[in-house]
Amino acid sequence: TTASGLGSGIVYDDKGDIVTNAHVVGTATAFTVTLAGSTKPLDATLVGSYPDSDLAVIRLSSPPGGLRPAVFGDSNKVELGQITLAMGSPLGLSSSVTQGIVSATGRTVSEPRTEGSPGAVIGNMVQTSAAINPGNSGGALVNLDSQVIGINTLAATEPDSSGAAAP
Repeated sequence: TTASGLGSGIVYDDKGDIVTNAHVVGTATAFTVTLAGSTKPLDATLVGSYPDSDLAVIRLSSPPGGLRPAVFGDSNKVELGQITLAMGSPLGLSSSVTQGIVSATGRTVSEPRTEGSPGAVIGNMVQTSAAINPGNSGGALVNLDSQVIGINTLAATEPDSSGAAAP
C-alpha cells in the first residue's frame, strides 16, 4: 500500500525483498506491506524501480522470521492452454486467486501513461484468461506446480472505449 494506491507483490527472498510492478510503486518510496496470512502491517522502502519493464523491488524494513520466498519457474516453458492462477489483492480483497488458461505467449503490450507511471511497452508477455483487476498488479501468475511464471501487470481493455474487454 502507498499513500495513493494498492497493489500486490511477490516475496523474492528471505531478506524481505519483494518484486512488484513499477506502476504499483509509482513515485512512492515508502510502503506498508501486509503479508498473506497476516494482519500486521510491515514497513518497506523502495530498492529500485524499472518503469521500462514495469518492475520494481521494495524491501521490508524488518522481515519476519520464516519468510518464504516464491519459487520461480521458466516462463519460456509456458504453453497455450496451460492453467494459470493469478494471485493478489484485487479491489482490496486480500489473498485472492483467480484461475485462467494461457491464451497467448510472446505478446507485446503497451501500458497506458498514468500519474506516477510513464507507461511501458513490454514484450514477451503471457496472456491469460484469469481475471486481473486493480490491486492484482504486481502479484504472482503461477502454474499448477506453484511456480511463478509471470507477474500480473494489466487487464485487457477495449481499445475504442478504454473500458474493460467484454467477457
